[in-house]
Amino acid sequence: MNAPLQINQKVTDPAIFGEVNCWRGACLQSFAEVEEAASEALAALATVEGRGKDIKLRLLLGQKLEDLATAIGTGGTFAIEGKSAAKALAEFRSNEDLRICLAHAVAHIVVERNRNWIVVLLRGSTTSKGERVTRTIDKAEALATQKELRRHSQSLCAQLRNLVQILPA
Repeated sequence: MNAPLQINQKVTDPAIFGEVNCWRGACLQSFAEVEEAASEALAALATVEGRGKDIKLRLLLGQKLEDLATAIGTGGTFAIEGKSAAKALAEFRSNEDLRICLAHAVAHIVVERNRNWIVVLLRGSTTSKGERVTRTIDKAEALATQKELRRHSQSLCAQLRNLVQILPA
């Protein structure tokens, strides 16, 4: 029988610690690449004479994605040009909770006997009820999530670049 997992023990193996942080960093890189592409797309949309006047150029990634969704989504000022990008954006946005956890949660690492790791991400009270938010992800799920996130981010970045290319000068 396996001993119960305890998340209060510090991981002392630098290889495990490095592997977890490498995974976390790779995921955050995907989010950063999307943020850059979203910023560039919003800036380009804002320059389109007559239609770009209502485009906001805000600071936070969540705000940028919301502004993009408004501009290129159904009924948006750029809905026709942005149809493909809107679909890619919707797929990518399914990862927003992961971004918040990766960027703002404290990671506690549990190592199983077979050297697989489990990360418990704990965020302080972020709900209106003051509840802590917890996300637990094991190594296999983490790597699959990273791969899917990378696919979604690359797709969205490509679609946003295409959108910028087809905008009127």
